Amino acid sequence: MNGLSTTIKIEPDSAAIFAQSGLDAQTVFTDPRIHLWRNLPERQNATFDFVSPDGIPHRWHIKRYLTGHAADVEREVRGIHLLRDHGIPTVPLIAHGKLPDGRAFLITDDLAGRVPADKLPPATIPTALPPIVQLAARLHAQGLHHQDLYLCHFFVRPGGPAHQGPVHLIDAGRVHPLPSWPFRFRWVVKDLAQLLFSLRRLNLHADADRALAHYCQLRHPTFPRLLRFCINYKIRRIAAHDRRLRQTQPGRDVSLQTPPM
Repeated sequence: MNGLSTTIKIEPDSAAIFAQSGLDAQTVFTDPRIHLWRNLPERQNATFDFVSPDGIPHRWHIKRYLTGHAADVEREVRGIHLLRDHGIPTVPLIAHGKLPDGRAFLITDDLAGRVPADKLPPATIPTALPPIVQLAARLHAQGLHHQDLYLCHFFVRPGGPAHQGPVHLIDAGRVHPLPSWPFRFRWVVKDLAQLLFSLRRLNLHADADRALAHYCQLRHPTFPRLLRFCINYKIRRIAAHDRRLRQTQPGRDVSLQTPPM
């Protein structure tokens, strides 16, 4: 991508359906069929629904970045590729591009039939936790971390344990390779604290404890007591940050809001 011309890269598997959608790099920002559901200073989140000529309905998710934030698109594309290359289920990438004025966009396919784990009825979340924890452990075992590993970024089938299909991890723009020891410890702590904070905020304190115990069974950390101590400390820091965000920026919290289903 460069800042002098309109560029768009369409994933090869999506070329035919993208042509049928009627979108191009310009109309991603103007098409009236696009439904805006979140508007932040740096980006807009939207959904795009259309029916292909064969009568099949499609829903795509669009992130539109304002001038000066095009690098966010590149980061998310790299993150999607990292997850995909390491066998971590994530959102299918459709296309991404940039306009001459510096605005940029990313289009991904809908994870049909799946919902953010934090949108499940609280009573059913515990049944979804084992595959979620397994995915978090697998992420770290593959040498990756997320930096934003809140419950809302795990997409699951409602009421479904692992046999109903794999858990998918979204918001890949924060995904990076883990650094070497001891720096990797910090990022593992942050990931796990974010996940456990999500559970505690839903008053699932015992389930948060069980989730960490399950993770430790899978990963066998060298210093489990130190890990627990650091996670609890980080959770307190996240909670304080969340309170400040809710006071100063009511449209935000520490985890991503998701569109209505």
